[in-house]
Amino acid sequence: STVRSIATCLMGLCILHLLIHSTVRGFVGAQSTSGNDSKQNRRTPLQNSYKATSLVMNGLLAGIGIYHFYFTLPNMSTPTERIEGHEELLILPCIIIAYNLWALPTGLLIGEPTEMIIHHIAVLIVGSLAAFFTNGFRYHAPFFFGLIETSSVPLVLMNLFRENPDLDAKHPVASLATALCFAISFLVTRVFMWLPQAADFIRLSGMLA
Repeated sequence: STVRSIATCLMGLCILHLLIHSTVRGFVGAQSTSGNDSKQNRRTPLQNSYKATSLVMNGLLAGIGIYHFYFTLPNMSTPTERIEGHEELLILPCIIIAYNLWALPTGLLIGEPTEMIIHHIAVLIVGSLAAFFTNGFRYHAPFFFGLIETSSVPLVLMNLFRENPDLDAKHPVASLATALCFAISFLVTRVFMWLPQAADFIRLSGMLA
């Protein structure tokens, strides 16, 4: 069932985060032993593992979304199929729900900004519509729950440099490259590709209403 799929994804995500967190703590501990640790590093192993796990999940969602968007979605489908069909794409809302069920409490724990907490809640609501409703608009899931996360991968890396000035100063070229990749991917996916997808979704919503 859908609930079982979400629970399985959430369990796998928690295990992944635990493994990444253990690795990060071990690395920070080694840095501390060698005398290279800083107060900031000692304070944020959970923040670092949260970002690393988010990076992996965003990459996974982007990969799945790109695959389905370009290789499995039919070029022509009826409005009815776009509104209530494509049950095979349930994996994407299941993953996105599990991801935000994990990110919401973890984000509260590490002190994420209020707008990100609201974002997690909003995605949980939208993901639940696609996962549990007959009229779930799952045809658009590969784009809105998957491909769109392409820009989130360089965003995580860009924020890593911004929040670690020493790292930014040590690798200025890499920092600039991640910022440029984010800017380009954001414009492509969340502006140019977003507009026709959003227009089709709004049109179908009007037809359903």
